[in-house]
Order: sequence, then structure tokens, then C-alpha cells
Amino acid sequence: MMKKLMLSTGSLALPCYETINAAEKFCFQGIELILPHEVSRDYLTSVKDAFSSSKLSTINLHAPFFSHDLIGYFLFPKAAIRKIFDAIILADKTLEPSNLVLHPFPAFFMKGARISFMREKLNALRKEVSCTISIENMGLPRNSFLDPNTLANPKHLADFAKSNGFSLTLDTTHCASRGISPEKAFDECKDCISNIHLSDFCNGREHLPLGEGKIGWKSFFSTLKKSNYSGFSTLEIDRKGLAEVSSSKALIDKLC
Repeated sequence: MMKKLMLSTGSLALPCYETINAAEKFCFQGIELILPHEVSRDYLTSVKDAFSSSKLSTINLHAPFFSHDLIGYFLFPKAAIRKIFDAIILADKTLEPSNLVLHPFPAFFMKGARISFMREKLNALRKEVSCTISIENMGLPRNSFLDPNTLANPKHLADFAKSNGFSLTLDTTHCASRGISPEKAFDECKDCISNIHLSDFCNGREHLPLGEGKIGWKSFFSTLKKSNYSGFSTLEIDRKGLAEVSSSKALIDKLC
């Protein structure tokens, strides 16, 4: 049994407090809260109250998605980043999370000065939050225009994270969408991984319930066991119902 298994609030099309109830019902240890772009203190306080009333032990954060405003990001990158960071900082102070998952900024997939710009911004964020910061690998087509030596490559992203004092959230569906074996990616990056996003992948469909795609979960979990992986693992399927959460959790329990 995984000792640090979290349920992403993006896994259920339900209000956050109901996701907290579901996490408790299915014996998860905590939740990973996906932050909206517009976040208020009242909203975060309601999440904190619901979490405090549960038996869950841990709350982690997932930063707002850049994909909601890519045009705004490229036109006004500093303003877009500041807006997202403000939401993160408020959530960090209100909820006292253990870990923050951050998607790579779009410029992360480039080289040189743009990567230096992101390094500067992440170092600034680190000074304003108390939680650890984990960067997630993203799913991009293998025939993308992007050079495989950029930070779009999971191994290179892990090297970047480790050399700058951050960690990696390994997303299994994003690995599979790029034609990369999740267990191979884990082996290559394991000394830097602090969190694993668990979801299946099949024929271009991401974030499927476990067992509904083509990822070999028996082999993947066996690899985690052999490595004595002790970080967070997070079920992150795409806005499904309680039945899909239950079946995914049952498969995890069976194989772990």
C-alpha cells in the first residue's frame, strides 16, 4: 500500500469538499488541490475547514494552468506569472501545504535566456512560499518542433530541477503521450522525483482511469517497489466519477 497517496481535485467533477470526502472514503492520505486562476481567501478558508474536519493528513497544491491564458502569457509574461504566483502564495499561507506542483512555463521548452528567465522567477517564488516546489513533465508529441534537448524532455527537466534545488513530479500519462515508458522515465529521474501523477493513456486520450489505457501498471509499480520509492503519488484522472476513482484505487491497492 502506498503511504503517501493523494487524490487530485481534478479527478472528480465535484466541489472541493466532496472530493475531500471521497478521498477519505477511499482511504487516500490527502488531496492535491488544483488552484483556480481567481482564488480568494474565503475559498481557501472553506477548503481548509473541510480538510481540517476530515481524517486526511496532507494537502498539496497544483498551480493554476498556464494553458488558460497562453496569449496573455506570451504578450505579458511577467504579469501572467505574477498572477499565478499571487494565487500560489495566498494558498501557501492559508493551507500550509507540503508540496507545490508547477507546470513548466511555456518558455521552459525553449533554450538559453528564456530558461534563465524561468530560473529567476522560480527562485523568487521559493523565497515566498514554505512548501517544496516540484516541476511536472509535460506531454508533447514526439514529432513536435521542439528540440528534444530542451526541458520538454523529462530527463533534462529533472536535471534542471535537481541542479536548481527543485524536484520533479513525474506524470505517467504525459510520458506515454510522448512515447516514453513511465518506468524508464522513473529509472532515469528517480533521484529527483518527489511526486508521481498516476493516470492512464490510450490513442491520444490522456488522464484515463488506471487500467483503461495501455500503461503497464504491474511493471510500473514493481519498479517503484524495487527502488523503495517513498515520495507522494497522486491519482490525477480527468474529471471522472466516484466509480472511476474507486476502480483506480483498487488497482493501486492490488498492485502495491
